[in-house]
Amino acid sequence: MKTNRKRMILGAFLVSLLLSSCGKTEVRTFILNVSEETEVDVSIGIPIPELTQEVIDNDLVVGYVKFFSDPNLYAIPRGTIPASGHAEAFSISASLRPGHYDLLFRDSDGNDFSIYSDQLELLKVVIIEATDITTRTVTGNL
Repeated sequence: MKTNRKRMILGAFLVSLLLSSCGKTEVRTFILNVSEETEVDVSIGIPIPELTQEVIDNDLVVGYVKFFSDPNLYAIPRGTIPASGHAEAFSISASLRPGHYDLLFRDSDGNDFSIYSDQLELLKVVIIEATDITTRTVTGNL
């Protein structure tokens, strides 16, 4: 019992030390209800005004999608998703442009894949501000 308590205290200390050493990083999370989206087909463009060109160029943008028929959130890009209300598996990728987070649906062969409008429940987009950016040129390792 004492060992577990010591581990918990040590773990909490290490997490607080890690967070304090990282400085203040801004994280913005958007949970978007897309359940009433009626224009879903092979792609869907979700408006997010905070997704500026500066954010696209410098920060980390991570997306997750949830289906009505599935309790899980799936990270995007996502390889093959089994069924989720469809008879066959499909994949999801994302494309970023100023003001929009676009979802693209493909079948297992990479062809456009139509998804039904009543299958998507929500899209969660997380923007993590970069505090330091390092650019390097890499040659001979590709």
